[in-house]
Amino acid sequence: MSPTHVASFTPGYRMKTVKIEAVETLRLGAHPNLLWVRIHTEDGCTGLGETYFGAGPSEADVHERIAPIILGQDASQIEFLNMKMQPYVGFTGSGAEVRALAAIDVALWDIAAKSAGKPLCDLLGEEPGPEFRSTTLVLERTTSPRPRR
Repeated sequence: MSPTHVASFTPGYRMKTVKIEAVETLRLGAHPNLLWVRIHTEDGCTGLGETYFGAGPSEADVHERIAPIILGQDASQIEFLNMKMQPYVGFTGSGAEVRALAAIDVALWDIAAKSAGKPLCDLLGEEPGPEFRSTTLVLERTTSPRPRR
């Protein structure tokens, strides 16, 4: 969904033009398969995206291929950037490249929501009902060498 589409769903919403200044990746030693991507804009806003599994190759793709494409670009042009980050028409799959793209995409949407001062669901024109399904990944390190009975 492009910022144009977002604007059409949200009356009075218009995302300002803001350039991407830096792309940063974060990994924790305790969770080697998790990768967070933080995008910094020139106005100080940051967006956080996440991906799981194959963090090393995804991290390499973020820095070696994607960052040179999006640095200096307008963070509000999410759909345009998504197309630029895909190396060829028909690009699809489930490899490190797709996971890296997903983390960047989530970070860009996070910036859009923060810039608008609204929850992302408002930008997309949907309000969650009183009940909605969600999935949460909880990672816990146990200190006990014995299984619980």
